[in-house]
Amino acid sequence: MNSELEALTDWTVNHVRINETKSKAMIIGYSKLMTRRDFDFDNRPYIKINDKNLNYSDFVTNLGLIIDKTLDWTTQINTTCNKVFAGIHSLKKVSDFIPLHVKVMLVESSIFSYFSYGDIVINDMTVALSERLQRTQNYCIRFFFNLRRDDHITPLFQQLHVPKLKQMRIYHILMLLHDL
Repeated sequence: MNSELEALTDWTVNHVRINETKSKAMIIGYSKLMTRRDFDFDNRPYIKINDKNLNYSDFVTNLGLIIDKTLDWTTQINTTCNKVFAGIHSLKKVSDFIPLHVKVMLVESSIFSYFSYGDIVINDMTVALSERLQRTQNYCIRFFFNLRRDDHITPLFQQLHVPKLKQMRIYHILMLLHDL
């Protein structure tokens, strides 16, 4: 593996330089595989770039997408939900003074992009994570109309012409397939 990385490093000298201080190594596998006793994580091979050993990590961030060693997307979903809740919380302070159409415009322009960023990649998330994301989007819809947690909101999605997240992911996948 190190010889392959060395060849890649030699090739990138004339194109894009690999920053070995920001690079990390990661072993990706199922959680059962990662907990097996016969796999020795303490004696794993060193991976080098420019004669510097890379540190092993449980997760890496690439272009804002958090990839962990089991590819279960929990950290990515938690980060997305926290960003959405923080954004809505900051808008709640002035929500009584903002008309509905301005609230919708602010949330669609600044917060809904968190849901769509990387949604094609994380489409294989568990049902529980998908439901958590959907509840977070529901929180945004409730913010628009100052509704309580137990109020029914499905007609409001239709009224605002806002697709639910699963529909949006399917649309983005179909657009990617069309482009391919």
